[in-house]
Amino acid sequence: MQFRLPAMTMFATAVLVAGDVRGQNAGKISDQQKHLGRWRHAGDMSERREYGGGVRLKDGRILAVSGHPLDGKSIASTELFDPATKKWSNTGSLRQARNSGNSATLLQDGRVLLAGGHSNTEVIRGADLYDPATGKWSDAGLLSVGRDPVATRLADGRVLVAGGIDWYTDNGKVYAVAEIYDPAAGKWTPTGSLTAPRYQQQATLLDDGRVLAVGGYRDQNADTLIAGSELYDPATGQWQESGELPLARAWFGQVKLNDGRVLVVGGYTGRSRKRTYLSSAAIYDPKSGRWSDTEPMMAARGGFSIARLPDGQVLVAGGVAEGGLELKTAELFDPSTQSWRTAAPMNVARRNHRAAVLPDGGVLVIGGSSVFGSKFLNSCEIFSF
Repeated sequence: MQFRLPAMTMFATAVLVAGDVRGQNAGKISDQQKHLGRWRHAGDMSERREYGGGVRLKDGRILAVSGHPLDGKSIASTELFDPATKKWSNTGSLRQARNSGNSATLLQDGRVLLAGGHSNTEVIRGADLYDPATGKWSDAGLLSVGRDPVATRLADGRVLVAGGIDWYTDNGKVYAVAEIYDPAAGKWTPTGSLTAPRYQQQATLLDDGRVLAVGGYRDQNADTLIAGSELYDPATGQWQESGELPLARAWFGQVKLNDGRVLVVGGYTGRSRKRTYLSSAAIYDPKSGRWSDTEPMMAARGGFSIARLPDGQVLVAGGVAEGGLELKTAELFDPSTQSWRTAAPMNVARRNHRAAVLPDGGVLVIGGSSVFGSKFLNSCEIFSF
């Protein structure tokens, strides 16, 4: 069977000369405006990784997991970034190679769960557990059905795994199924299904313990974007609809703000062959259950990295916009003023990279791809003020 990349990559699907694409609202960027912060090179990974999961461990190290394959070979290797030395070192390999680490989730006890996914030949049901104390991965059981899901750690330490797609059925079957992993018992149990099948959605744990799932696709060809959001209540094990984004979108960024609201920004809208990249942003208020528009970014972009800084600002970096080449540009959103400011550009233009906040407040960006998504990257860099 011929390997099929996820829809976002087929589109080219992440933080003119790359880095100089302005997109929507281009007039807001002034050459005289001072860039905030700076980027500096960090050690290169041993493996080139696009969509490689980046998880901050309890000791501050960053675990890079899996990633899109090179030359048709899925990636089983994982490696660790040490903030003290700014270098990467190899650690234990996955029991089964995967093409992305999107569901990698830090558990309360410090281990990391990686559930489901796909290789270049098959969809994966299995889940793996990483133990930083031993540097090894072990068996964490099986999902009810193999798929690429979205995982969210609940307030009580369990992990909710919802939705997803099996790329290897004839039409790419999309699921509404959801299940929960209990690290204490080491078992999976079913829970209420999503109100609508979806994959590549974004999910955020709210301050009240519920989980907000936003956007995603209904079909493998990505011709149907989902504007609606829904809420999972662990107390009842059920999902309920919770309003629609002002504009349906995919390949966007989502992050919880310090005040508990949720910011959604960028991405694109429209069908796969007629998409429009977005600079627009919206905020979800859990108290009212409503979405409202907020100040748009200065540049339209999708497939970027997003991270909330310790001071509450939100950093978005890189991605891709109209024309298809990757961006170096970065911006900072200040929730107190609901405004964006230009941050220093990255050293390397990239899309589909991952970002992790370091113990000192800096942001590590890992991997991704460049040259219209055709060149996978092992380079990394750190943003700081």
